[in-house]
Amino acid sequence: MYKVVDGVRYDLTPQEITKLNNYAAEQAALKPDFMRSVRNQMLADCDWTHTSDHDNGLTAEKKTEWATYRQALRDAPNHEEWPNMEAHWPTQPE
Repeated sequence: MYKVVDGVRYDLTPQEITKLNNYAAEQAALKPDFMRSVRNQMLADCDWTHTSDHDNGLTAEKKTEWATYRQALRDAPNHEEWPNMEAHWPTQPE
């Protein structure tokens, strides 16, 4: 591993490598909670599709599409790629 300082390439010291590895491990440990918050926001953004206190204008078919999407979001933590979901989130209905 190396770093570039003022255009000059230097090998990392063992201490720098350890520090970099520790930082990467810390970030990886935070990712599940971060992705859960992303998922929760995605759910909140489509709460309107399943509120019973007003007419949301959706057909029965669209309500089913939204229900399927919302269930896929709730199931995301069980996905084999969790927490690396960037390319694996379910597709939101139109």
